[in-house]
Amino acid sequence: ASCEGGAAAVAPGALEALDALGDVAFCAGVGAARALDYAVVDLAFVTLMSYAANAAMLEREGVDAKTFAKAAALRLAAAPASMEKAATRMDAGRDAATYAETPTATLGTWRNFWASRRPYLESLGAPTVLLDFVVGLL
Repeated sequence: ASCEGGAAAVAPGALEALDALGDVAFCAGVGAARALDYAVVDLAFVTLMSYAANAAMLEREGVDAKTFAKAAALRLAAAPASMEKAATRMDAGRDAATYAETPTATLGTWRNFWASRRPYLESLGAPTVLLDFVVGLL
């Protein structure tokens, strides 16, 4: 929700309606609320699309959805802290020189990380749409 002043500034009765929709995060304006919503929904969408892109591989290897969900929950629990660290790093400087001083990983490293999956995926006959998209970006 967008509301300067947070819950205290919400019209009487409206907070109950907001609470019925789920968790409420107050932002400093409509633009901030929209940006927050888009970023979180995009993250969920990308996660779902990644799962869909990998579903054939999981199925061919005999990994059931419950096992995947448990592993994903464990690994993705660290995602918010990783995002905060990335934000701190981005705040330190976004120019190429600042980034090149201490890269977490170079674009080449990321490209190789993703491209190295190709032989395995192709051996399974699994889709490479996500892989091709990511390698193309890098």
